Amino acid sequence: MTSKASSVPYTSLPSRPDSYPQNVIVLSYYHRPPNHILRRCLLFTTAILLLSASVYLLYPSDPAIQLSRIKLNHIRVNYSPELTLDASFSLTIKVENRDFFSLYYDSLVVSVGYRGRELGFVNSRGGKIRARRSSYVGCKA
Repeated sequence: MTSKASSVPYTSLPSRPDSYPQNVIVLSYYHRPPNHILRRCLLFTTAILLLSASVYLLYPSDPAIQLSRIKLNHIRVNYSPELTLDASFSLTIKVENRDFFSLYYDSLVVSVGYRGRELGFVNSRGGKIRARRSSYVGCKA
């Protein structure tokens, strides 16, 4: 038991109540309703970005063809019926596949020209180029 001399901290009630009564309202935590418009916008944006990336990566593009080496085999001058020059070349053509999948081709036909005039055609047999790689094709013109 406690003695009378021990002090118990307390506050006394006010002798005169305030003229305005004090009311306390306890509110529970307010959960905001989910924002469906924001969720739909994020899903739509994500879907558009994924679709754009897949189209960019999977849409087939044309292979790049570049003449990498040319070698002169022989030159012949013909006098009859008119003056003509026959030249034979060995060509090495670089075919570059920019796609993310392999490329199979049946034949390669390249037109050879000089100063805007067509000199001839080059035909080569088919082959395969692996994804994001290049291949060298040898042919004669």
